[in-house]
Amino acid sequence: MNLAATRATLLLCLVLIGCSAASEPPRNLVLISIDTLAPRRMSTYGAERPTNPTIDALARESLLFTNAFSTSSWTLPAHASMFTGRYPTSLAPNPNDNGLYRAAPLLAGMFKQKGYRTAAFASRGWVGKKLGLNLGFDDFEEHLAHGPGPAAAWIESNREEPFFLFFHTYVVHSAYLDRRFVSPGQGGRIAKVFTQPRDPMFKKICCEAMTLTPQEQDFLLALYDGGIAAADDMVAQLITALSQSNLRDQTTIIVTSDHGEEFWEHTGRGGHHGHTLYDELLKIPLIWHEAALVTAGEKSEVPVSLIDLLPTIVSRFNLKGPERVDGLDISPLLDGLAWHPPRDLFAEGVFHGPARTSIRTPRGKLVWTPNPLLQNGEGKKYPVPVRDRVELYLPDDPGEQHDVSDDFPDLRNELMNKLRVHLDAGAKAAPSADPELMSEELKEQLRDLGYLE
Repeated sequence: MNLAATRATLLLCLVLIGCSAASEPPRNLVLISIDTLAPRRMSTYGAERPTNPTIDALARESLLFTNAFSTSSWTLPAHASMFTGRYPTSLAPNPNDNGLYRAAPLLAGMFKQKGYRTAAFASRGWVGKKLGLNLGFDDFEEHLAHGPGPAAAWIESNREEPFFLFFHTYVVHSAYLDRRFVSPGQGGRIAKVFTQPRDPMFKKICCEAMTLTPQEQDFLLALYDGGIAAADDMVAQLITALSQSNLRDQTTIIVTSDHGEEFWEHTGRGGHHGHTLYDELLKIPLIWHEAALVTAGEKSEVPVSLIDLLPTIVSRFNLKGPERVDGLDISPLLDGLAWHPPRDLFAEGVFHGPARTSIRTPRGKLVWTPNPLLQNGEGKKYPVPVRDRVELYLPDDPGEQHDVSDDFPDLRNELMNKLRVHLDAGAKAAPSADPELMSEELKEQLRDLGYLE
C-alpha cells in the first residue's frame, strides 16, 4: 500500500471512531500577506542568505507549497482573488477595476456570519478601506509603517473567542529601507537611493532599465532581502502573541504573498512588478500551518493558486461559502491524500505596460499580449518591452527564457483557445464605481509605493 493510501485509511479510521483531532475545525485563523515577497529570495525556498528564520521554523511544522501562483502581478487583483476565491476577470471585465473587493462576498464576512471576531491590520493603498476590503471586518486598522504590535495586542484582547485575523505589510515592497544586510560604502551610485520612498533615481532603476554594475545589483538584492528579514520579524511577533495567549496550537497560520518582484529577468528592470506575467512575479510562497497536520514538514509540488485559499478555508472552518468560486478546496493535499485534478491556472491584470493574460497547464505556459503597443500606467512614460504577442514556455524552461510558440503551433493554439474561453466566461458588467475610490489621500499613499507619479 502506498503512502497516500495508508494515510487515507488512517484518516478514515480516525474519523469513524471519533478521535481525530483533524476532524474538528481549527479555532482561529491568522492569514499573513507579505506584499511583494518572491520565494526565490527566501531561505525557506533555498536562498543562500538566511533571510527568514521564523518562517523557516514555521515551514518545518507546516505544508510548504513549492508551486503556488498568484492571479496577477500586482496588489489589488491578487488580494481580490485571495478574499473572493475568484479570478479578477470573473469579478469585472477589467482585472484592474478599483471595485473588485465590492464585486463578490469576501472571506471576512463568511467568518463574521459564523460568529467569529474579525480583524485586519493592513497597509492601506490597494489593501484598505477606500476600496472596500474592510467589508466584514469588526476591526480594520490601516497603517503604512506600523509593525505588528497592534495586531499582537488585538490577539491578546480577543483570545477568549474564535477569530479571523488578517495581517498585511508592505515592508518587502520598494523602497527597500531595511539595511541589515548591507554596510556603509556599498551601493555605488545607488547607495542613497533607497533611503526614502521617492528618490528620483529609483525610477531609472525600476522603470528605465538602468544598467547597474554587479556590485550595485548585489546591493539592491541585499536591500530586498533585508525587507524579507523585517517581515520575518513581524511574523515572529505574531506567533509570539499567539503563544503567550495559549492559542498557538489552536490557530491555523497561513503565510503567503500577492506577487513577487523582477530583478532583471525579462525587462531589464530591477525592483519592479505589475508589468509582466512571468513567474518571477507570479510565483509566491504558501505555507499552511495547522495543528495535527499529517503533512507537517512536507512539501507539495502540486500547482495551486491564490484562488484556492478561500474554498479551502471555507472547508477547514465549516463556513458557509459563496455560490461561486473559481478555486478548489486543496484539503486533500493538506491531509496527505492523492489530489491531482486536471486544471489550468490563469493570471491577469497588469498595472504598467500592455495588458496581458496567461494560462498555465502541465504541458506549458502561454502569455498573450493582445496589443503590444498600447502601454498603460507608467508604461506610457517608460514603455515595457514585449517579446511577442503570443509566447509559449515549456515546463523544462522554468526561467521562461525560450519562447517556443513557433515550434509547437498545436500546443500554442490549444492554449490560446482555452485562454479565450476563460476570458469569454468572465464578468460582463463592471462593479459600480465609487467616485471616492481614488481620493487624493489614496493617490498619495500609492505615490509612496511607487504606483503613481
